[in-house]
Amino acid sequence: MSGTASESLTHVHHIVPKHRGGNDDASNLIRVQISQCDKTTQCHAMWHFCEWQLHGLKEDYLAWKGLAGFFNKEELIFEVMERGREKGRKASLDTQKRMLEDGIHPFQLYKEKANKSVKDLLLKKAKEGTHQFQDPEFRKRRAQADKEKQQMLWSEGRHAFQREEVRKKMKENSSKSRSSQNSRVVECPHCGKSGGYTNMKRYHFDKCKELESKLAG
Repeated sequence: MSGTASESLTHVHHIVPKHRGGNDDASNLIRVQISQCDKTTQCHAMWHFCEWQLHGLKEDYLAWKGLAGFFNKEELIFEVMERGREKGRKASLDTQKRMLEDGIHPFQLYKEKANKSVKDLLLKKAKEGTHQFQDPEFRKRRAQADKEKQQMLWSEGRHAFQREEVRKKMKENSSKSRSSQNSRVVECPHCGKSGGYTNMKRYHFDKCKELESKLAG
């Protein structure tokens, strides 16, 4: 966000969102006006609402709800966490399917570690398409039950993310991850400045003066 008290406040919005492969090129960016009277972000929220209606992606749904103020901070964090769990479940299912197709599933490789009757039954069900995890309704029920359990734990103050030691550990891991990413040097496509990936992404790309001049022109 840029601007002063005497200027119009704006957000820089990606026309094609990054979660759909968009980049930081000036041709993919647009300034979205923010209301001077109440400093709301309704205009920016409507861009993401339209994206959600067109493409049905949860990332745009969450961006719309967050910018429009329908979610408070804790609710938004919970929904983002739930989105991460959904992706994790899908990735796990895709991995299991690929391993079965490639013949490298643990049940196919480590015969001495698996009960043969159980292994044969699971493989038979997987090949026939009757395994419970291949049933969309079963996965949907499991996902809903998991979501309700997480919400209950959060409302009772027993969720892992509400514990100080867990948040501290996550922060440390996140810091290590950013440091690892920051060791990769990237170059700004607008002005040529180079620096660590994390710092450039967070502090430079959307605030590049060359980009500001292109948008102004």
